[in-house]
Order: sequence, then C-alpha cells, then structure tokens
Amino acid sequence: MIQRRTVAFLLIGGGFLALLAVVLWLMWPWLHRPAPVKMVTPIATAPAPYHPSFTAPKLHPITKPTSVTPETTSEQSAEDSLKRQSVAWVERAGTFSSVDGFSSLNQVFVESVPSIQQYLQSQQQALVKAHPSVGATYGQTTRAFSASIVDGLPLLQHGQARVLVQAQQTTVTDATSTKEYVQTELQYDQQGASWVVTHVSTEPLKL
Repeated sequence: MIQRRTVAFLLIGGGFLALLAVVLWLMWPWLHRPAPVKMVTPIATAPAPYHPSFTAPKLHPITKPTSVTPETTSEQSAEDSLKRQSVAWVERAGTFSSVDGFSSLNQVFVESVPSIQQYLQSQQQALVKAHPSVGATYGQTTRAFSASIVDGLPLLQHGQARVLVQAQQTTVTDATSTKEYVQTELQYDQQGASWVVTHVSTEPLKL
C-alpha cells in the first residue's frame, strides 16, 4: 500500500515537473526578448538670441561753446558791413560804359567826401573825351573777390579805417576784351553812423 502511494507521489511530482518545464520552455522567448525602445519626443526650444559683435564708437567729450558777448557780435557786424560797403563801392565805381556817358560813376557820390566826388567827375570827363558815345562802344566791368580791413580795428573804438579790395576788371571794346586784376585801397572816416570814403588808390595785383 505504501509503495503505491510512493509511486503515485512520484508520478504526480514528475508530471508537475514536466508541466513546469513545458511552461518555462514556452515563456523563454518572452522572458529574454529585448526591452522596447522608449521614444522620446524632443521639446522645442527657442533659438538662442543672436548678438553680433559691436564696438561702441569713441565719442568726443562735449565741450562748452564759447560765449559770444554782445560787444563781439556788434563788432563783427560792423566789420562785415564795412567790407560789403567797400566791395559795392569798388564794383560800382569800376563798372561803366560809353553808352550812357559813364554816368554810373555818380552812384558812389553819396558814400564819398567832396574831394573824391571831384575825382570821380574828372575821371568821367576823361572817359567821355576818350570814348565818346558816338564812337566805338567801350566799357568796363569790375567784380571784387575779396575785402579785408587792414587798419582801424576794432571799428567800434576807432573813427577811421583802411580796407583793401581785390577785384577782376574786364575791359571791352567793339572788337577786343582784356582782363586784369587790381587792388583798390579805400580809406574811411566815420561820420555819425556812416562811413565815407576819403581816399582811393588802385594798383595792379600780382596773383
């Protein structure tokens, strides 16, 4: 009786072991398959900001402007005004034509003392005699290109001044045209608020 039980236990145990072996054999591929690859979704990131290389320029320090006093402004205005007057005087006194009897010389009378007016009248008479209106046309054009005050500065503290005016003179006749450069010296006296010419001299200018 005991032997039958032993045999029965052995058969049951053997069957169990056989069943376990079959189960392990079936599960072996599944237990040893490679682990699945986990897919990772990339996270979008903002691009790094672009910083170009930049060198700050060197800035000059701000300097305080030079103060201009009313006296300086008035003196400069007086000098500029006298230069303009001198240029206009030389151009008008040096621009004339036989067509109108050289009457344009009278335009500068008001800015000249009587002795200069007499000199201009004598110059006009000499031109009319040399180039009468009934003959060949004769004329002269004067264009000043610089003026400088060489004596009498500052004007606000002096009543006399001397100005040099450089100009080009073009002389035209019926058939010819000539050019020359001259320098005219004007001497002034101040009469009230006006400057009047007291002396005139002209000489060739060597450039």
